[in-house]
Formats: sequence, C-alpha cells, structure tokens
Amino acid sequence: VGPVAGTPLYINPSVAGFFNKHYRFLLDALEGDAAVAHVAMVASGAGLSGVRTALATLSREGGKALHLFYGLRDVRHLPYRELLARWVAAGQVGLTLLVSSGDPAAREAPEPEIAAAIAAGQKLRAQHAGGGKMYAQHALHLSFLAGSLSEAGAALSNTAVVICGRSELLL
Repeated sequence: VGPVAGTPLYINPSVAGFFNKHYRFLLDALEGDAAVAHVAMVASGAGLSGVRTALATLSREGGKALHLFYGLRDVRHLPYRELLARWVAAGQVGLTLLVSSGDPAAREAPEPEIAAAIAAGQKLRAQHAGGGKMYAQHALHLSFLAGSLSEAGAALSNTAVVICGRSELLL
C-alpha cells in the first residue's frame, strides 16, 4: 500500500510480491514516484534475500541513492558479503550493519567496506538513547536525524523506506 499519508512510505508484505489489488510491485511503485530520490531499505536475517534483488535492479537502473540498514548477530555469517562489498566500493549502495553479538570477533571484517558499515552502525549505536538493544529500524531513524541519510539530504518527503522482514521491524 502506498504511498502512505502523502509520503513515499510503501507497506507491502513482500519486496517483489503481488498479492491483490491493494499491493503494487516495489519497482513499479518507485518508478512512478518522481519525488523519491533516496531508497532506504531495512532488513534483518533472511530479509536480505528480497532486498538483494531489489537493490541489484535499482542500482542497475540508477537515479536513486540507495542505502541498506541490515541487522545481524555476527558479521562472520553475513550473506552476500562479496556482493555487498562490491556495491559499496562502487558507490552504488550505502551500507550500515547492526551487529547484535557481544563477541568482539563478531564485529571484525577484513573487507574495508564491511568494516566501515560496521563502524557506521557502531556510530549510530553510540547515539542510541538509553543504551539497550538497537535494531536496524532504530539505525534508520537515527540516520535520518544525524547520520548518512541526513548528510545525503534524505528526508521522509523524498525517501522511500522499504522494510523487508518480520513485521516487528515497523516498531
């Protein structure tokens, strides 16, 4: 469904899916909305699979700044790490990783792009009020306020926010 309340916020149970007349394909919705200059995707766990396909298509088409906020327990188990590192190195996708494990080795990566994405997540974590757990959706919020999205000129009026994964990501 979207856009919601005049903003480019689209809510769909699947990034690529079409279920009935209330839902649109993500790429069709973005193509038809000239106000969208940025696409911020939020995912965790297996949600990265659907996001990967959308990011691949959007990066080929160009025209929109792309950023992925991805939550995972341990960066040693990051799916598609080579692909993500290539996209970041090419400037096609901004990446912020939120690693939840307390094990320091879970936040280490030999690839400079992945290490920078972990550092971006840690920087946002330091701004997180009250300490506590921080998830990808919290990082998105903080990035709009004073992070990479804010620095890029992204606002709710010109950014499509795509959430792929469990419905708790909306909280």
